[in-house]
Amino acid sequence: MSFHVVMDPGAKDCIETERTTLLSIKASIWNNNNNNQNFLSSWISHDCCYWKRVSCNHETSHITKLHLDLSMNNFIDSPIPEFIGSFANLEYLNLSHVGFSGIILYTLGNLSCLASLQAGGNHDTTLFHHLNFTSLHVLDLSQNYDLNITHHLWLLHLTSLVHLDLFDCVLYGKLPVTIGNLSNLRVLSLSDSFDGEIPKSLGNLVQGWMPTSIGDLRNLQYLDLSTNMLSGTISESFGNLTLLQQFYVFGGSHLSEKLLETIGNLVHLQFLYLFENAISGKLPKSLGNLSQLQQLRILTMLDLSNNNINGTMPKGMGNLCKLDTFDLTSNSISGGIDDLVNGLPKCMENKNGSDLGISNGLNTLSLGNNKLKGTVPESIGQLSHLIKLNLSSNSLSGTLTESHFLNLVSLESLDFSYNSLHLNVSENWMPHFDCQFIRMCSCNVGPVFLTWVETQTQMKDHCLSDAGISGNIPAWFWNPGSSSYYSLNLSNNNLGGSCVTLAKLACLLQSPK
Repeated sequence: MSFHVVMDPGAKDCIETERTTLLSIKASIWNNNNNNQNFLSSWISHDCCYWKRVSCNHETSHITKLHLDLSMNNFIDSPIPEFIGSFANLEYLNLSHVGFSGIILYTLGNLSCLASLQAGGNHDTTLFHHLNFTSLHVLDLSQNYDLNITHHLWLLHLTSLVHLDLFDCVLYGKLPVTIGNLSNLRVLSLSDSFDGEIPKSLGNLVQGWMPTSIGDLRNLQYLDLSTNMLSGTISESFGNLTLLQQFYVFGGSHLSEKLLETIGNLVHLQFLYLFENAISGKLPKSLGNLSQLQQLRILTMLDLSNNNINGTMPKGMGNLCKLDTFDLTSNSISGGIDDLVNGLPKCMENKNGSDLGISNGLNTLSLGNNKLKGTVPESIGQLSHLIKLNLSSNSLSGTLTESHFLNLVSLESLDFSYNSLHLNVSENWMPHFDCQFIRMCSCNVGPVFLTWVETQTQMKDHCLSDAGISGNIPAWFWNPGSSSYYSLNLSNNNLGGSCVTLAKLACLLQSPK
């Protein structure tokens, strides 16, 4: 618990009533780790103006500032002290994780100057019904379990709120429609909260979770509805949230139908997580307008993985220069990847990149398990910050040359498996990466065993099954400096070797890791 307070001036010496109040605070504290003993030990002299973390007016001797940092302490299920309500000019109050129980006293309604109230993690604390925090900007009630939101409609009259956190509250009942009146909200977290229904003002489990009125929260910058059982479609009015920077709906939700073109209005969006929903249809062309996007997970980021998105990728996706993660794994996307792959390296070539706030570059490109066709552009080898590249389980074809890997100096995971790709590199090629995971199952990488594999000293997972390799397994494969494999698949090739070599292979695959 921490708070700042200014009290009315009007006396010459340390005020005895104020001193008594401070001693009451001291007496009520039970601290697990004794971090506060240093400053509380000074609270013994007659003049409280000289106590640590206490400041007084030099002329009146009234307390003008009191700073306590008591969050994450234990008040042993004590009720919230009534004297806190006497600090009429209190601006900041942190009661989070302090072990209070019971109701939040009506006397807190006297705190008309309170701008921030944090009361998360008290579990058994319930809220008084008629508090009037007209100046409140920040309200954190997260992790207050069994909070029946229908008993606390006063929350939805706090029109000055800019930050409302109800994370992990297990909210019972419907969220009232009047939440749409909180037009100044910038941050709204309702993740892992609902054991009830979200109403038409924000959505409804049966009628659709994103109604038209969501567009009234035009100042919203952060919206987290993840880990709820939400279903339905996305309203077109969602495109009115033009200041939105972060949007999360994943983990147990079932959003359906397609993403609307209005999503392209969210030009400030940086993080979009919509993975593991039931989104279908084509990606909107306007998705290429999200030039501020860093993570897309429908994928930090764009994550749209594990949905049912079809059609081709819209033009302009390669212009998302701030993107560091692009994940469309396990959808039904068809067409080629030329526009995307050819566009991303141009971001790095932009001489004014730093002025534009461009990120260090894409580090994850995951398009596995789709219906992509065509060739892999050589420009993919210019993505020097790429750590993970997954193009597996598509219908890509053509030849991969050394140019495809030219500047992939950061690469740790590479998966081209189950495509019709042919690897054509020189016998003495030495790649600039040192991967932990290389999977080229069912790709043509033969006919001889790959000598460049010797350079991969960090290898943990290697799949070259059905890769058209023939001949003997080379002796260097067993060198002590080689990787300690967790997974090695060389099946369905035409490999041979001496009995000693084959015995070493059996030992390698059976030894504990």
